[in-house]
Amino acid sequence: HDDERLSQMRIREHEAAPTPLDTIRHIARAVAVGHEEFETRYKVRDGAPIDVQVVVHTVEFAGRPALYWMIRDITERKRAVGELRASEALMRALVERLPLPLAVFDGERLALTNARYQSELDARLHAGLDRPAWSAIACAESVARERLDAAWDALAGQGPAHAQLELGMPHVDGAR
Repeated sequence: HDDERLSQMRIREHEAAPTPLDTIRHIARAVAVGHEEFETRYKVRDGAPIDVQVVVHTVEFAGRPALYWMIRDITERKRAVGELRASEALMRALVERLPLPLAVFDGERLALTNARYQSELDARLHAGLDRPAWSAIACAESVARERLDAAWDALAGQGPAHAQLELGMPHVDGAR
């Protein structure tokens, strides 16, 4: 909206789905506390709705109390958050369906396991363990533990980049 039209509009005229009671609550809280912050949907000039973050502060203007409104378009951020959540849900669904046990670490902390891991390795016993303690429990054989630790160190040195590692685990008879 242009400045002249914007200065003539009431707050409820901006809102895409105006609820007078919500508007009154936000104004009352801003007056009572001195500020208020919330998210809502506003209409742009062509009437299309956008997501906005609203920050309201009480101020004195020309010797009278007034409300100072700062409005920021967060439509893109909300879209990106929605896509991130959908991607995360897909990743979790894929991890759950992996045929192999999987444990994911955040640094040294066990952060995520799949159902196969929980059923085969009893993740409840490992909850809260750091990575070295976990590998000592998960890899009873010293050769397997040494290989896991070497793989871990190689991945840690790579940072977020992909590292190809061969983790040949010994069979019961000692062959690979």
